[in-house]
Amino acid sequence: MKTTLTRILAILLMVAMTVTAFASCADGGNDDRSTDTQPEVTVEEETIDPAKTLDTPDLDFGSYQFSVQTIAQDDFFTLFDTDGYNGDPVNDAIYERNRMIEKKYNVDFYWVESGLGDSVNTLRSQVMSGLKGGEAFDLIMLICRDAYSQSLNGYLCDYANLEYVDTDKDYYFRSINDQFKIGGHTFFAYSAEALNVLTQTCIMIYDKKIATEHQFENFYDRVRNMTWTYEVLFDRCHEVLVDVDNDGKYTLETDTLGLSGRLDFTYPNAWVAAGEKFITKDENDIPYYSASGNDRMISAMQQMLGFFQEPGNNINLGSTPLEAFRQNKIFILTGGVTHLGNIKDMSDDFGVLPWPLFDESQPRYYARLYEGWVNTVPSNCEDTARTSAIMQALGYYSDLTVYDAFYSLCLTAKYVRDAESVEMLKMILANTTVDLADTVWYANMRLAMTGNLTGKNAAGRVTSVIKSYEKVAAKNIRTVTDFLEKTKE
Repeated sequence: MKTTLTRILAILLMVAMTVTAFASCADGGNDDRSTDTQPEVTVEEETIDPAKTLDTPDLDFGSYQFSVQTIAQDDFFTLFDTDGYNGDPVNDAIYERNRMIEKKYNVDFYWVESGLGDSVNTLRSQVMSGLKGGEAFDLIMLICRDAYSQSLNGYLCDYANLEYVDTDKDYYFRSINDQFKIGGHTFFAYSAEALNVLTQTCIMIYDKKIATEHQFENFYDRVRNMTWTYEVLFDRCHEVLVDVDNDGKYTLETDTLGLSGRLDFTYPNAWVAAGEKFITKDENDIPYYSASGNDRMISAMQQMLGFFQEPGNNINLGSTPLEAFRQNKIFILTGGVTHLGNIKDMSDDFGVLPWPLFDESQPRYYARLYEGWVNTVPSNCEDTARTSAIMQALGYYSDLTVYDAFYSLCLTAKYVRDAESVEMLKMILANTTVDLADTVWYANMRLAMTGNLTGKNAAGRVTSVIKSYEKVAAKNIRTVTDFLEKTKE
């Protein structure tokens, strides 16, 4: 059990007083001193934060085989279990976590890794056939957009029926989970067990060598002082441009560019970083289209998209230009936290920054979660007590072991090189948010919208593009309201 700082200080104080009293007696101090005058020392008992506890009672599930279908995708950090220790901190923490849960609840984990497109078919087949018992999966991993759509189709269990799941605990990503609620109902939620929430959050990575050569200010201080803005980003990227071959163009392979990255890691941040969304939810937790007539959102998108289209920036539909960044050809690289692992061997130093504020009046930074995989419960769950107890334990023990191993050892030791980047990552991951238009409805909204905002005069088309997606948004939202009406019946 961890000892609190208060308890440690109290114990040290007692030791110090005992030593002082002993020394006084040894030196011939006053033995007639009344004990009533001695200061009373109170040792505070260690307090336990109820938001961090596992409140599930002791349960024995009789050596039940608890089955999970996960996906085989290493770069998404969707690993559920391992065959044993191998020295990798995350692997070993996951192995240890699962063995603790198995022992605590008398279960045996069985997991199957599937392809990216198999999970929905497994879920639908299991629910429609009524499959239960040893041939059924207790948990099935889905990407958020599929989890949302299958919730509306009735294939996922309402958390109201999962008696031991408490998503108000600190080991759940509450700000993210709130966005995925449907009319107050929760059908899936991310806990500390979902490491891919950390890796699939968007960041900016900057080349410290280029920053030093141009004698730029300390960007970390700007972030702390809330002066890291669109305007500063634009200005610094303009200053670093070098047309190395003097051909009058800025080319990724030969010149020094201001900003570069893959489109889907870049464009949607134009509005998310400004704290705006295409889809917002009202006081009844019902989504609505909030982009039309939103002058701040329009202005933010116009400014950022205009900047993306300037010579000296390179936004592409292909892969993230990691090699060009390693070779100091890009000042700012856009990507996800996962890309830090791809550049950890870069010769020159790099640093991590959040996406900037739209302006200094913005009260906080916003970090975009572009997608995320999560374990879901089929609606024909045979034993909600058992499943919910295991789910809650996965979140709790991940917070104690896996999350720390991944964050402290992998991100802060393997992927970044300075304490300030660690600080930035903590701040970024504490401010993660989602836009339903960018995540669950990405196919007919974000993907289509950003496709219409590429090319020349993209900034000039922002207002018309926003207006043109009102009907698409209304159709998507109708699926939610129709579902909620059915649940009332």
